[in-house]
Amino acid sequence: MDMPLESALAKFLKIIKIKFIILIALSIFITIFSFFYISCFNVVYPYIKREWIKSSIIIFLIMQISNLVSTLLGTCCRYLSTKRHNLKLFRLSLNLD
Repeated sequence: MDMPLESALAKFLKIIKIKFIILIALSIFITIFSFFYISCFNVVYPYIKREWIKSSIIIFLIMQISNLVSTLLGTCCRYLSTKRHNLKLFRLSLNLD
């Protein structure tokens, strides 16, 4: 016998809620562990703090800029492909995403 749609949906939502709670708990645990590790590292090597912060900011900016450039390039290729009715350029834009 098949389950009624309402009970199947309720069971699915309950499973999703449990998985979401596990994800949040795991994320908090990893964040606390990372903070503890970084704090211990900075206590042992106090003169590295500034370099670590600078390199973290630079890496973050590089990642954001590369994502922006990739997205803009894909968008431009897609726009040009629809404007020129070029299927190859459209396929290239799909590969850039």
